[in-house]
Amino acid sequence: MKYIKTKKNQFGLTLIMTMVVIAVIGILAEVALLSYEGYVAQEQVIKK
Repeated sequence: MKYIKTKKNQFGLTLIMTMVVIAVIGILAEVALLSYEGYVAQEQVIKK
């Protein structure tokens, strides 16, 4: 009977990669939100 070796490290690597992707998306969303707030503030100053 043959035993198949499983890769235990694959799940940990996948979790770390997922966390990195979520962190990058969060940083991009924060930058976009700050830029949007800046444009809204400029627009309100121009209208007055």
